Amino acid sequence: MTVGIVIVSHSPKVAEGTADMVRQMVGTMVPLGWCGGDGQGGLGSDVGAILRAIEAAWSEDGVAVLVDLGGAAMQAEMAIELLDEGRRARVQICEAPLVEGAVIGATEASGGADLAAVRAVAASAMGAATPPAWPASAADATPPAPDSPEPIRRGQAELVNAVGLHARPAVRFTQTAKRFQSRIEVALAATGPWADAKSPVQVMRLRAGQGRVLHLQVEGADAGAALDALLQLVRQGFEDSPGLESSRGVENSRGIENSRGVENSRG
Repeated sequence: MTVGIVIVSHSPKVAEGTADMVRQMVGTMVPLGWCGGDGQGGLGSDVGAILRAIEAAWSEDGVAVLVDLGGAAMQAEMAIELLDEGRRARVQICEAPLVEGAVIGATEASGGADLAAVRAVAASAMGAATPPAWPASAADATPPAPDSPEPIRRGQAELVNAVGLHARPAVRFTQTAKRFQSRIEVALAATGPWADAKSPVQVMRLRAGQGRVLHLQVEGADAGAALDALLQLVRQGFEDSPGLESSRGVENSRGIENSRGVENSRG
């Protein structure tokens, strides 16, 4: 089980569109709920709808709630207060941009991160316009690889896909890196600066377009397998895998709230 993600917007279309992005870019392994509108067909937010979205995204590992405006945050706080005491502490609001935070938070959750880490990574999306020194924060840092006789393995591959290491390909890249225990770093030059390949925030901040060369250095017991998998992914142009949703996959997701604010569907 992974941390669940809830999206709360004043607009039903924004909420559903954000959920669609999460499903297409991250896949279906993360519990997801969303809602938008005042329940009467207008802009706003509704406590009852937020409660249903939390239920749709419920996970024993916790639920991260992302909101777009102050009113939605207040309604979300009220909804959390109405939860049973045993659940209340496991649902927390993220101070993060709605769309970027939802996608990056869900990516982090898909790798098995706990609620605190998901919230921290989602919040870090607020500073995405200014690339920091690596790592961006303690939440972005990859723990040092355990002592191992394995040498550091290095490789490079050119980005051949049209959009480069942007959005969905960046998510695919970090999800693949998270499958391995080794420390994995990526850069646009052989001398760095190096970014944590398991951090969606750091990978997206590389802003690597088509034709740029990614340099990888990997250290750990499974370094060889990790390097091979990432180089193959890049050289194949980030071809889709069965775990990702098609453009219409959101129709069958849990927690849909339609434009009139009616009951959520579990599909």
